[in-house]
Formats: sequence, structure tokens, C-alpha cells
Amino acid sequence: MSFCHLHVHSNFTFGDGASHIDDLILEAKRRRMTSLAITDKDGLYGAIRFYEAAKKEGIKPIIGVELKLSSGYHLILIAKNKRGYSNLCRLISKMHLSSDDEPILDINILEKYSKDLFALSGPKGELAACILLGRPRLAKKRIGKYLDIFGKDRFLIELQNHLLPQDRVLNEALFDLACELGLLVVATNDVHYAKKKDYHLHQALVKASQIVHHRTIRSTSNQEYYLKTPLQMARLFTRYPAAIISSSLVAEECNLKLDLGKILSPSFSLPKGEKADEYLLKECLKSFPQKYPHRDRRVSSNALREIEVIRRKGFSSYFLLVKDIVAFAKNKGIRCSARGSASGSLVVYLLGISDIDPIKHNLLFERFLNPERLDLPDIDLDFDSRRRDEVIEYVLKKYSGKAALVATVPTFRARGAIREMARSFGLSYEKIKSLTDTLPYFGADKIRPALSSLPDLRESERMDKRDVELIDISEGVNGFPRHLSSHLGGVVISNEPISDVVPLQKSAKGFSLAQYDKDDLERLGLIKTDLLSLRMLGAVSEAVEHIRATGQELDLEKIPFDDEKVYELLRSTKTVGCFQLESPGMRQLLGKLQPTNFSDIIANISLFRPGPMQADMIAPFLKRRHGKEKVRFLHPTLEPILKETYGVIIFHEQVLRIAQRLAGFSLGQADLLRRSMTQKINQEEKEKLRKDFISGCQKKGVDKKIAEKVFEQLTSFGAFGFCKAHAASFAKIAYQSAYLKVHYPKEFFLGILNNQPGLYPPRVILNEARRYGIKALAPDINESEGKFSLEDGAIRIGLSSVKGVGPSSLEEILRQRRKKKFKSLEDFCPRVRINKALLENLILSGCFNSLNGKGEDQPSEKKVALEMELLGLNLNSHPLLIFRKTLGRIKRVKSAGLSKLAEGETVNVAGITTILHTPPAKSGQRVIFLTLEDEEGLIDVTIFPSAQERCARDIFEADLLLIEGYVQKHGPAASLIANKAFDLGKMLTKNTEKSLRATTT
Repeated sequence: MSFCHLHVHSNFTFGDGASHIDDLILEAKRRRMTSLAITDKDGLYGAIRFYEAAKKEGIKPIIGVELKLSSGYHLILIAKNKRGYSNLCRLISKMHLSSDDEPILDINILEKYSKDLFALSGPKGELAACILLGRPRLAKKRIGKYLDIFGKDRFLIELQNHLLPQDRVLNEALFDLACELGLLVVATNDVHYAKKKDYHLHQALVKASQIVHHRTIRSTSNQEYYLKTPLQMARLFTRYPAAIISSSLVAEECNLKLDLGKILSPSFSLPKGEKADEYLLKECLKSFPQKYPHRDRRVSSNALREIEVIRRKGFSSYFLLVKDIVAFAKNKGIRCSARGSASGSLVVYLLGISDIDPIKHNLLFERFLNPERLDLPDIDLDFDSRRRDEVIEYVLKKYSGKAALVATVPTFRARGAIREMARSFGLSYEKIKSLTDTLPYFGADKIRPALSSLPDLRESERMDKRDVELIDISEGVNGFPRHLSSHLGGVVISNEPISDVVPLQKSAKGFSLAQYDKDDLERLGLIKTDLLSLRMLGAVSEAVEHIRATGQELDLEKIPFDDEKVYELLRSTKTVGCFQLESPGMRQLLGKLQPTNFSDIIANISLFRPGPMQADMIAPFLKRRHGKEKVRFLHPTLEPILKETYGVIIFHEQVLRIAQRLAGFSLGQADLLRRSMTQKINQEEKEKLRKDFISGCQKKGVDKKIAEKVFEQLTSFGAFGFCKAHAASFAKIAYQSAYLKVHYPKEFFLGILNNQPGLYPPRVILNEARRYGIKALAPDINESEGKFSLEDGAIRIGLSSVKGVGPSSLEEILRQRRKKKFKSLEDFCPRVRINKALLENLILSGCFNSLNGKGEDQPSEKKVALEMELLGLNLNSHPLLIFRKTLGRIKRVKSAGLSKLAEGETVNVAGITTILHTPPAKSGQRVIFLTLEDEEGLIDVTIFPSAQERCARDIFEADLLLIEGYVQKHGPAASLIANKAFDLGKMLTKNTEKSLRATTT
């Protein structure tokens, strides 16, 4: 029997759909259905991936949506074809963009864009509501407006039977109405999950959505809302066999064909009489004399070759468009920088999009844009975080109606799944926190193995029935979409009205936001450009602004990149605050590598990545660099390619050059080889690549055994390499930030404090500044700005650092102060209306000390505790001062003395936990990396699984730790491998514990 489900919700009906798209498709295939619709609420969020997945499984995809009308009732709309799909996009866009509240569709708009759409009356539709209210005549009257819009052939009366008491009466009345008016009836099941057993998962999901996201979703009344077989549906509608047949008739008429893969290159507004290809060449030639004054023929040849590839692929307008965006930013004084493989393009450099010279750094265009693939170019741009939105506004305004932000779809992982599902079980905040705080960041499908393998979670194995159900439900929502969000900065620009191609809604900031993520947009042929907000560029820009305000001229594009003092800083590993170089692991690698030039920074950034670490590429690189292992090349051709990395394949660009020069591959073919190494391919394909490579090598006179060894090296190391162009872009910002730290520390730390670009909280940054001799000044009601500021060579704490000071109270204080400075507390109180608690915080944090004297002399322990509680900072004394009596009884080494000890020496250290993370490890086991801060600096600690057996719970729960371990050296720096860890709070008095909590609030 033929039947098609036309009313189906996937988990892209956020919080109300309890099955993945793939599961629905596979279930339909298992039940021998040949077509399936998806009709998620309010959008087409999963439509493109559904379309592709259904096609792959031989299922005809039918795309629709469930919308709420201005009348308050719902309607199902289904696209017959491409024009119907475009009308769905337009309707959804109009509905979302016209309101800041719940998306509701005006019926007049529906009339305008109704062509090639089927409409189903729906169980929550106007007709069903009239009948259930006992007003069949009104239902007949209301049906007229739908017939005016869709006609009799495209408006169908929807019958459903979920075995509810009202279903029989409702279906009879709807059927009679359809017969009277000569309309088709169609049977549907309001599908919310693929299998009947998923009912409990759906109930929990809905309840969590109601509690956490305050969604007005009604849970289903029973277990009948699943993907039933055609026979099951026929049995439910024995009185209405035509309704079953109609589902297949509708499916037959729906023949949507999306032109996936067809590139919709954006159009660029050119000067009169110009064509994009010729204009691109002109723009490149303009900057050529300035960037390459010696007229190198090789450079000219490379540029022309790139331009030809860009022209042939039809991307000239796109490159000009990106150039225009960068030019706008630079003209407005907004610092920007290209990142990613685009920095390997000479055209990108000549257009001024990137400041990295690809010739100088030996980069490759083909890593960015492969001439032999239908790749879309992907140029990522970083902007000063304080002003990035100005750039987005410019793009959306200039290309109004053709541009939109790219969406991203956050999904449930272990922590989020337990956190939200536990709310549906009524668990307390404390219980939820205890369950989630120590979970590593992994998929929800790994919760149960984690409970049995991680020592701090094993006690959770003693679970009651409710706990078991919670784990089952949490694992069940693994990978479910949680909501739609804006990509970090992705923008797409179409060559036609974008709402004809993509459904839109409003972003949190009010911008037009596509309902598709970057992968779906790419499938549609739209080219994404990332306009990213980089806080480090904000920090650097603010520092430069303050330097220039003193009358000094500084252009970071013209600073020397061989400044020995900068490299001394890097070798010392004292790089807190420096871009990409401040994490514990990165600092340790700097100590081992001991950089002396810019290429070393590129290598350092490239090596400290999951791939190189998993492939164990760091050890041979360091051994060869420091002469502890001889550098050998399997073939003389490899030496010029691998010399800079001591024979270790680190960069993607090296893989391409090896395949080109050793095996005779074109650079395009070489990039295909590189891609195959990073993707899962079957053994047959891998063997073909191996044979092609070895055959190519032999044709160039390379011994077969050598060729085989080189290929083995490529597959072992090349698969884990890093893009050198991306590393070079980041290395430049890293160097610039280090340069500022060395030569302009006050301005550097101010920029870091106000922009917070890195890992460390303001307290740690301010303590680092103090080690540079920079004094911290308490907040002052008359002198402090909202943020941190410079004052006579010191850093003044901003008023917004005071606990409880929000935007409105800050603005009121500053507004009154602009009129006249405050003379006293008595003068302040009647002028600024704030609550008593905030006033007390301002007083206790020292904001009025300059007006009323120094105030009461407090014991330094109490003063430090107050500073930490009210400011989250310590102005003069470190928080460990609070515990000096306890710590005085413990033999410990401070951070500054750790590097003076011998490798392997066992010591005790103590400090406040500043960073704690558990990144994926090569072994698959959990390794804990934490950073403590004591009075003299930072101490990096690694805790392997064996040590976790004894102390994991303390590590995750304690704010102050005493750790016993042995020293590990990294050049001039050192870290600790932990044997044991203790919660020092348990060793203190009750009053001191209270103070400790204050220091870590």
C-alpha cells in the first residue's frame, strides 16, 4: 500500500521533535516508503540536509513548514517545486523579519506568495478549531479565504487519528465539510519521533524546553505521534480510504529539484564600463610596484596564474567584494587581518586583503583554491572586536536584500544534555551542578562510559531508577539541535534576492540571519565570508590608540620582526597576554623550542595543535632542532622543502610540494592527495593514490622503496599537518602583541584588561602587570572610567569592575560626574539613585577613599578578601596572603623558584586554580591540565589518570590546591607533573574557608 507522511517534525522543530533527520529517513526506508515530507515549525532549518540525505537513501524528499497565522491558528505548507520552495523561503523570511516577537504570518502575505504550494488545514488549524467549538457553519465560512488563495486543488482538509476522544468526531465533521465543498482530504500523523519507543524522550525534551527556554509547547497526549507504516495508517482511516490515497497523490505532484552545487557568485558593483575579470587584474597591478618593486618575473607569473584560475571559476566579483569590505574597514580605522589558507594567495595579498606576503613565506595558492576542484573560496577576516559590527552593518546595508548572516546550530553534548534534561526531572540546581561540573567536554553518547571510568564520577554509578532514566534521556538527545544561533561572523551575499534562496530570521542583534548553517549554504552554492570579531585586535588597537595619545608614532605594520627583546620574551615563556602564545602548553613549547625568528613562531603555532601532537611530531622536531638527532632526508628533492622544519612534515603546503616535485603531481592533484589523507576513504581508494604517487615518483627517477617510504611519511605526518598560511597570519598578530608587551607594557596590559582576549581573568593580568612594575590603583568615584584606564603610569580600576555596577548605574554615575565631580558621599547619594547594596559595594571597594580619607585601617587579610569579593581583583597583596599561617607550615616552592630546580625533583606547590581544562588526549584517557597562581606567578600542572584516582574530586571542587609532584623542564621554564593534590580549604578554619570563597567569587 502506498502512503506518504506529509506532516513530520524532526529535531529541528526545536524542543518538540525527538528524532534526527537521518533516523526518520531510515525508518521510512525500513517501512518501504518511497517519499517523506519534513514540516518543521517556523522554518526550513533542516531542509537541505534532509533533501540530500533522503536522495541518498532513495527517498523522495518533500519540503514543507508549519507556520502560525495572524489568526493564531497553524497551517502546513508544502512546496511542489522550485518556485514553491522559493515562496516558502519568502514567506518564512517575511514572517520572521517583520516582528521582534513570536513569528506570525499575515494572511495577506500568504496570498502574495502562495503559488506552487500545497496547504494542509492542520490539527491546530482554524477549521478544526471551529468544529471543536461546535461552529461548523463558521468553519465553512472561514474556508473560503483559503480557497481564494490556494484553490480547490491545493488546499487539502487534513485528517488525523491519534486515538484521542475528539479525533473521530472531528474527522467526521471535516470529511463532511470536504465532501460538501468538493475538497480533497488527506490523512496525516503529526509525527514528532521516528519510533513509538521515543515517546518518553519526546516528553522529557518538551518539558525541558518549557522550563529552560520558556517555549509554549504542548506535549503529545499519548504514544501515537510516531512514523507509522502505511498499513497502520490505512487501518486508522478505514472509513476514509481516499485520505490515504491523497497522501500519495500529493507526493507525486511534489517534484522539488534544488540546484545543489551550482555556485551563486555574488555580484559586485563595478565602475561604469568595467568587467569584473579585467577590473580584478587592474586592482592587482595597482599595488604591484609598491609590494614588489623589483618586478620579479616569477611573482608576475604566479599572479597571472591565480587570476586566470579565479576568472575561470567565476570568482572575480567575490574577490573584489572582499577587497571592498577590507577597504571600508581600513578607511574607518578598523584594524583587520586575514586568516586561514587565503593568506597563501598572491591576489589576496595584492588586493590588500592580507598583509602576509605568500612569496616571502613560501605559501601556496592551491592550498586555498584548488584549480582542479569545484571549491568555493573561503576568505576569513578578523576585525577589531569593538568595531566588527560596523563592518557587518556596512555589508548588510550595501548589499541589502542580498546578504545575510550565516547560522550555526548548537547541539546537545554531555554537559548540556544532562543540565537541560535534569530540569525536566525536577532535579535541584546543586544536584545538576554536581553531575555536570566534572564531566569532560564530549558527546552525550559517552556519558555512561565516563561514569564508570572517571574516578570522580564513579560514585554516580550508585544510581536510582530516576538517575538511570536521566542518563538514558540525556544520551538520547545527543547531537540534537538546541536552537538557531549566529555563526561567529559568517556572511553570505547572493547575486539575487537572498530570501528567494534561503529562509531568513532575525539574529539577536537584529541582523538578517539565514536559517541554514555554513555547510547547507555551501551546498546551495552561496559563498561564505567570515567577518570575525577578534578580541586581540581590539586589545592591540586600544593599546596603539593610547600610545599615539602620548604623541608617539607607532605603526605595527612597520615594526621590525627581528627584535631580539621580543624573542627573549618568547624564550622566557613569560607570554601571558600574548596572542596564541599564552596557554600552558604553548608556553611550554616556547621554552623547548627557543624561537629566534619569525619562522620559529609560525612553527610553534603550527606544532601546538591536536593533529601534530597526536602524530608525535613535536619530539622529532625539537630533537633535530637542538642537534640531538640528525636531520635526514629520504631523497635530495625533499631537502629544500623540509629543511625549515628539520625533515618533519608540519605544513600542508609541504605535502603539496612533495607530491609536486617528487611524484610530478600538479599542485591541484597534490591538494587532492592532501585532502584524501585528512578524510576517511576506503582501502581501495587509498591504494590507488599510493600507486599513483609511487608511479609518479618512478617516472621522475625515484627508487620505488624510497617512494614508498615517502608516501608512508606523508600519510603518517601529512594527515596531521597544519596550514602554514593560517599559522603565518596568527604569528604576525602574536609577534605584534609580544612587541607591545616588551616596549609598551602599560598600554599593552590596559588593552588586554579592557578587551579580555585570552585565557586569563583580569586578576591574573593585573598581577602580571604588577611584575612589570605597573601599579594598580583602586577604583575612584571621581577618577575611574567605566573600564580600566591609565593614570600617571598606573592602571586605574574601572567602576564596572565593582560588584553590582551594571550599564545603567554606571551611565548614571558618569552622567552626574560630567556635570560636576562628587565632593563627598553626602553629595553623591542624592545625585545618584542606586540601591543600598550597590552603595555599600562602592564604599567598601574604596571608591570614596579619596573624598573621605583612607577610611578604616583593616587587617590586610580582610582587605584582600574584600577586594576579591567586590572587584574580583587583588590590588596590592595576593589572595594567598589570607592563608599565610597555614602555608607557612608547609614546605613549598613558589612559581619563580620552580625553574631553578632539577628535572624530576619532587616538590610541593600551592595556588589558586586559574585554568582547568581536559582536552582530548591521544590515549583517549582524560588528562587534566590546570594552572595555579601563587604570589610570584603561574604554575602549570599536568595530572595523568593514575594521579586522578587519588584526588580528582578535590581537583575539580577546590579553589585552592596544594599539589605534590615532580618537576618537568621546558628550556628555562618548568612545570609540574602531579602525584597528589589536596584541597587546602579543608585544612583551614571555618572562617578562613569563608574568606577563600570570597576570593574566588
